[in-house]
Amino acid sequence: MEQRTEILVDTTILIHHLRKLKKEDTHFIRAIRRFNNLYISVMTLYEVEFGYERDKRPSELTELLPFLKLLPIDDATARQAATLHSDLIAQNKDIGIRDVFIASTALVHQLPLLTLNIKHFERVPALSLIHL
Repeated sequence: MEQRTEILVDTTILIHHLRKLKKEDTHFIRAIRRFNNLYISVMTLYEVEFGYERDKRPSELTELLPFLKLLPIDDATARQAATLHSDLIAQNKDIGIRDVFIASTALVHQLPLLTLNIKHFERVPALSLIHL
């Protein structure tokens, strides 16, 4: 079986890394070592930057961006998000619009999602989740 070389990194992974004092063995560093290509959704970029803005602190995300490729919310992702969000609400399993867009980005680009929030994203059955 071929090992995946690409992964979508969830917001929780970046926040965990940025908050750690000792960053040598975070999930983010493990992902850099294991995968050739790390991606984030534009929604993850928003969530991290919004946190810095809210806290009135300069962003530290810039130091991580060279290791990440940014995936936009395009029409395919928006359509996938609309379908997914509707389905989750109908099943009383809503995960919130921001996470719907992150999950939809992973689904459209056929990427597994690296997250610390496994129980939350397990509500999306088609999503492949990874926890290092």
